[in-house]
Parts: sequence; C-alpha cells; structure tokens
Amino acid sequence: CSRLKNFNFSNVANLSESSFAYSGLETIDIPSNIKNIPSNCFAGCLNLKSINLNEVEQIEDEAFQTSSLRYIKIQNPLETIGKKAFEGSMLLTDIFVERILPPKIFSSTFYGCPIRNIYFYSDVQVDIFIRDKNWSKYQDYFKVISPKDAKVLINNLRSL
Repeated sequence: CSRLKNFNFSNVANLSESSFAYSGLETIDIPSNIKNIPSNCFAGCLNLKSINLNEVEQIEDEAFQTSSLRYIKIQNPLETIGKKAFEGSMLLTDIFVERILPPKIFSSTFYGCPIRNIYFYSDVQVDIFIRDKNWSKYQDYFKVISPKDAKVLINNLRSL
C-alpha cells in the first residue's frame, strides 16, 4: 500500500493496529468519531506531512513510529501519547500545544525526534508542562506564541 497517497477516513468507524503502516499517505484527517489511534497504525508512513487528530483521546504505542511528520498539534481531548509513538520520526521538529493540561507521555514517546520547538499559547501552559516529569525534559524548547503566529508557522511547515 505504499502507493496509497490519499484516503477518505470520513466513513471509518475504527482504526486497526498496523492498518495503514508503511502506506504512502501524505495527509490524514481523522474523523471526530475516532477516539483512538492503535499501535503501529501509521508507522513507517514516509510521505506523511500532516495529520489532524480532531477528537482523538489516545495515541497508542508506536502509532506514528518512523513517520515523516514535521509537526504535530496536541489538542483537546488528547490525553495519552504512547511509548515510542513517534520514535524515529526524524523530521518531527515542532509541537503545537493547545491543551492546558499535559497529555501523558513516556520517556520514549519522542525518542529519536529532533524536536526544536514546543509552542504554547500562554505562560500558564508552560508552567503546568514544566511541572510534568516527562514533559519537563523538553523545557529548553518551550516557547510562547500567539495562535496567529502558530498558524503562520504551521503553514510554513506544510509547504516544506
């Protein structure tokens, strides 16, 4: 399925483990009825540029391992990002955080990712994330920006 570039997820009720692993998907828009991204679901998607998680509550272990995502948006209601969920995603440099409370992550969630920037919309968010054991190790990358600036940055990352 490496030739699969696009897929309409709007009629999908559930995703299965490894269901789109190593596909050629470039963009993914998860419908709001899907709450869980299973293990290895999009692992090895080397053409993947963007994902809209919408109402996803949980990203399981290794779900996006070695994908080519350059950024992710952490939105409500995302509560858990599993072990090695983005491990080896060598282009993942930017994380945009819309949540006030940190989702649960593990020491291996972003293992091997060259994260340079974790953007927040308020100092309050930064203070809360700094107090979280697993997020605090990234505090040197924490930056506060406006939603408008975030939109510009995301558009620039999409065009790369």
